Amino acid sequence: MGVRFILLQMAVAFTCIGGLANPLIGLYGYLWYSIARPDAMSWSEGALPHSLLMAICTLVGTWRFIPNLRAWFTNAWVQSMILLQLVILASVLFAQFFNLSWTPYVNFMKYAMIALIIPLFVVKLEDFRWVVLVVAFAVGMIGFRFGVFGLMHGGIHIESGLGGFMSDNNTLALAMLMGLPFIWYSREIVPYRIIKPAIYLVLFLTIGAIVMTHSRGGILTLLVLFMVLTMRSRHKVTVAIVLVLLGLPTTLLVYNSLLKRMATLENVDEDGSASARMAYSRAAWKMFKDYPVIGVGFGTYNWVALSTNYLPQNEKQHVVHNNYLQMAADSGIFALLLLLWQILYSIWWLGRNARRLKKTHPHLLPYARSLEGGIIAFAVGSTFASRTDYDFYYFLIMMVGSWYTITSDLSTLPATATAESTTSMMIPAWTPVIGPAVALATGTSSANARPAASTSAIPNTTPVNTAPAVPERRWRTPDSPIRGRSHS
Repeated sequence: MGVRFILLQMAVAFTCIGGLANPLIGLYGYLWYSIARPDAMSWSEGALPHSLLMAICTLVGTWRFIPNLRAWFTNAWVQSMILLQLVILASVLFAQFFNLSWTPYVNFMKYAMIALIIPLFVVKLEDFRWVVLVVAFAVGMIGFRFGVFGLMHGGIHIESGLGGFMSDNNTLALAMLMGLPFIWYSREIVPYRIIKPAIYLVLFLTIGAIVMTHSRGGILTLLVLFMVLTMRSRHKVTVAIVLVLLGLPTTLLVYNSLLKRMATLENVDEDGSASARMAYSRAAWKMFKDYPVIGVGFGTYNWVALSTNYLPQNEKQHVVHNNYLQMAADSGIFALLLLLWQILYSIWWLGRNARRLKKTHPHLLPYARSLEGGIIAFAVGSTFASRTDYDFYYFLIMMVGSWYTITSDLSTLPATATAESTTSMMIPAWTPVIGPAVALATGTSSANARPAASTSAIPNTTPVNTAPAVPERRWRTPDSPIRGRSHS
């Protein structure tokens, strides 16, 4: 029994106990576990039902959030998720081979339920801040693990992932790309300056790990993501230089093998080349035209079983390697339209939301931008991978729904990044106890000040300030726009 395994059991136990006391803790723990896959990192994948235990402990407290159901049912992202569930269920019930779709659907339903409670639980800015940081931390764990391993071996070609939804280099790269904007914008969300060098280190290792996967779709998506992060920044030249510096060392380290890998895009004999994937896409399109309404069955296994009718050379039983065509072939036109609506509308709305926040609440921009960057990464990266059942994507879409609820009324949100707006991210500000003499002398009042014994003891004249001048005690927060602002 290794140290990693023991630490994992302690973390899961804390999440379960905390989830019973506060369901939000259970939600944070579940998101961390599902994205980071610490069981695979501790070589105990599938040994214990951790996800099930954390999900049960989290769902037990759902009744506390019943008052939020009204906003939950009127949320467009929640509605799209529920509709997608129904469409996918129809494709399962009428699948060409029911048993090939039922097991993937059961697994899909488990984390879909957790995804749906995100906009139900997370309706406050403080709670959403923790969700964003949990996602950044989870993806950062993956990037740190593979980045350090690759650099310790002088630069490698990462050919396999952690298993599950990150079973190969392409899906591993996609996960890190979706989380990269969260790590990037966490620099502006975390109030502690001392942590920011560590964030840059994690960024360096995560970008390096993406490069070392040698995923051709991942490299193209990384370039697109660099462009998005640069264009969304006020200091475009500086950000572009920083991103290049973060990615250049690892790129130079694996330059020869990476160049050889990218050259296979034009190699018609390479099994995973662009020409082979075009053949998969054409086969998926033909299958979709034969089963346009509900597809052949959710979960990719029906596609694999029937693909030889459309693509005889698919002896290795490859998936489509295109998420949109995979969804169309598996679950039909309505599932594809809902998927496209979720992605395109989310990107459009988040851009609109960011422009609105830029005028009134600029300190909230990192939240909208991190969501936008994550969805753009999935939209581009999933063009080269089949991830119709990827839990991270559905968590991300429901986070957009949660952000919609939080920013629907900006008057309830702090207008500036004051200490009060980051209370949950820092040690509570110290407030001195102000006595009555100091309160009279300085004109300061406090909830902790002791009241005068009798109002008649104060003469009805202008009091003479005989008390010595007492300097006002101030509390400086790392991200306060006004230095030395008093919070007493």
